[in-house]
Amino acid sequence: MKRIAITALLLISFVLPTATATAQADVVRAVLFYSPTCPHCQQVISVNMPQISQQFNSSGVWSYYGENYDPDSEQAPALVALQGNALQVLYVDTTSEIGNELYAAAIDRYSIPQEDWVVPLMVVGETILTGSIDIPAQLPLITEEALGSGGIDWPDIPGLTGYIEALQPFPDQPAAQVEATPSAESTAAASVPTAQPEAPPEVLDRNPADLPLGERIMLDPGGNTLSIVVIIAMLFSLVAVGLRWNGRFAPRRPEPLTFWVPILAFAGIAVAGYLAYIAATGNKATCGPVGDCNTVAQSEYSTVLLGIPNAYLGVFGYVLILAGWLIARYAPPATARIATLGVFAAGVFGTLFALYLTFLEPFVIGASCAWCLASAVIITAITLLSAGPASFAYNRKGTSQQ
Repeated sequence: MKRIAITALLLISFVLPTATATAQADVVRAVLFYSPTCPHCQQVISVNMPQISQQFNSSGVWSYYGENYDPDSEQAPALVALQGNALQVLYVDTTSEIGNELYAAAIDRYSIPQEDWVVPLMVVGETILTGSIDIPAQLPLITEEALGSGGIDWPDIPGLTGYIEALQPFPDQPAAQVEATPSAESTAAASVPTAQPEAPPEVLDRNPADLPLGERIMLDPGGNTLSIVVIIAMLFSLVAVGLRWNGRFAPRRPEPLTFWVPILAFAGIAVAGYLAYIAATGNKATCGPVGDCNTVAQSEYSTVLLGIPNAYLGVFGYVLILAGWLIARYAPPATARIATLGVFAAGVFGTLFALYLTFLEPFVIGASCAWCLASAVIITAITLLSAGPASFAYNRKGTSQQ
């Protein structure tokens, strides 16, 4: 009996320290995919993640990986990592070549449905979190549950391990922090310095408006190229409108507003109505193969006039045009003349406003929205079609649109 008791004590004395060390070594690791043009990403990076890090980490070091990265430049590295003693997060810029490859690999590895191909997107173990609501709400719960029960290793994303092992600390960090050289195996709390991790490096807070123009356009090359084409087409269309209004191409006999106007107005209501639904609910937009609709919808330019979402103004404008067409078509001549001018005026205002918003997409936001481009084309077509009838009505050459 005495021998058994001694043996048991020896086992306990061996297992207990091991178990304690294992518990201390528990770390939760996550990968956060983001875009520097996404306001929701910046909300998560600049506001939510520092709070969550302070909740769990007592120490940490900021690291990075970027080929030919110059720490003295404003260009952000492709990967930035917070190596905390409890929570470690790898920030992956999806607009970089490396980040885009890892993002595509994560989508394939976890069979992420297309409607969730958005940023911010976080992978924690086998769990996928999206958006600025789910990530701060669920990450603390996942982390708290995993700590002390084995932790969560880096996601099984092809190619990720090599980049993790190549991370190196940012220069000019406090000496206590730089001592912790990050690696794929650095899990124990003892391997991390005893200094509270600082706020995210400024390189994570990139404003696309501060990037060089060419680099800004390349944030969404396909969508931004299409935006530039639409801008050029709109400018030529406005020239045609001017010639149609007052010039050799001005109409010399009454022209009713064509039936294409209400058809286009209904199409505009559908497009703007969908964007208004996205703005009202905060749901993710289905963007299609070209553009980055969600980045545009979440940008500060989604509400330009009096804080009203642009999509709401679009719905109102198309409804106004539709009502104007009905009045111009079926009301008495004097009222029809005013309605015709009203349709044209709404079209001109809408076209100029759409031209301004379309200009912002490639040259300021760095991302383009296919739905917005469709609306820009629709309102421009309405303006072209209404220019002739409005010109004739304005010059009082006719008294009836019947």
